[in-house]
Amino acid sequence: MRNKAYCLVLWMLLMLLATTLLGDPDVVITQVTIPTTLPSTQPVVGTQTTVPTFQTEPVPVPTEPALPMISVEPEWAQFPPFDIDFELLSAFRTSSGFFSQDGFELRLQQNLLPLTAIGTLFSLNGATPTLLNFGADIEKVLSGDVNLSAIANSDFHFGHTVDNFGIGVFMKSDVDSLLFLPEWVAQTIAGKIPPANDVYDFSGSVIDIHASAGIFAALKFDYFQVAGEIGMYTPILTSHFNTTANLVSNGAVYAGTATVDGLLYSSADLGALDLFTIPHTLLTSGGWKADLSVLIGKEKTLAGFSVSNIPITAAKLNYIAPWDLNFEASSLSATPTMTTTEKLIWTPAAHTYRIKTVIAAFVNVPFSEVGFFQLHGKWRPLSGTDIGGMLNFFITDGFSLMGDFTYNTSGFYDYSVGLGFYGEKTRTNIDIGIGSRRFFDYATLTSPRISISSSASY
Repeated sequence: MRNKAYCLVLWMLLMLLATTLLGDPDVVITQVTIPTTLPSTQPVVGTQTTVPTFQTEPVPVPTEPALPMISVEPEWAQFPPFDIDFELLSAFRTSSGFFSQDGFELRLQQNLLPLTAIGTLFSLNGATPTLLNFGADIEKVLSGDVNLSAIANSDFHFGHTVDNFGIGVFMKSDVDSLLFLPEWVAQTIAGKIPPANDVYDFSGSVIDIHASAGIFAALKFDYFQVAGEIGMYTPILTSHFNTTANLVSNGAVYAGTATVDGLLYSSADLGALDLFTIPHTLLTSGGWKADLSVLIGKEKTLAGFSVSNIPITAAKLNYIAPWDLNFEASSLSATPTMTTTEKLIWTPAAHTYRIKTVIAAFVNVPFSEVGFFQLHGKWRPLSGTDIGGMLNFFITDGFSLMGDFTYNTSGFYDYSVGLGFYGEKTRTNIDIGIGSRRFFDYATLTSPRISISSSASY
């Protein structure tokens, strides 16, 4: 019996050695119970053993994170939305000291003249152009009522960040405009016969230009950043127009007249501008306004919204100037006739003006490590609402590529492409585009666009 017990112990030691040498390297044996004696009170039948007890724990295998194609985090944090209203927070969220930001956007929306009309303009050899000189060009892009608008804005911020708080100063300027004329006006200039009677009436503002300056404060939280701006604004140019147009036509014989009776307003005498005119009127005749913007996202910007030009108090309009336009066209006349006010005469006046609020928002949808889709929208009081989508790709460290399609509710489709350049403490984005009155219609490409923005940390 004793010899059998010794053999059993020897056999189990050999099994333990084999398991250790040949078994799974991830298995660690922490406890083994092997009997050395057999109970004397129990009869032994054959061979009795106690099965070894194994307690296993997985051994963690160190792993190294896979290296991404490019370092996307800095670009995600720095790349601004399509709208420069969010430029302040885009610069602030990556700053840790002094920082600056500036942006500029200009868009001309019109369906009266194609871009090729620039050649006609140069052919006039310095003569004062009128619409009557561009009849052949207008004929190329006739597409509904005539829509003329200019949209522009610029801003500059300089501030300092301490921990999660930033403060600084800003300067801004904004242009919004929209003027409609009935289609038959363009048709008669182009030598066409209007097909049917038409009546058109409009009363309201067609242009709004103002400047503002003040201070801002911004805060960083874990999942969002918020900025508030407060300052003074002054109206450089605003208006009130009454437009009437009447056409009588049977498709062969026609006669039509269009009249615009307009009043232009300003806080300053625009006939005697100098370097200090606008700052002086801003301080002496300006009103107060506020802006609010929010970016949502911890490591990546996922969404944002802004409400700009919230009026607090009214500004003063100190000068007024009349502006008129008269247009007549008839099948009895070879060419239409048009007269306008040759020179604006500004006279003192006493009116008030409240700035008009602008609302913008966007949502980012990431679709890979190196790109995202952005849905954006913006409402302006005169030129209407923009609804668009942007695709952005980070090509390499420090470089991105963008494409955007935007529809404006006044009837224009804008197509833009852009480049982004990123340094350790700088960022620059440039995008250019062109718009058409009809969807992807080359013949009606008439409306250029450009936007430039940059920021830097010091």
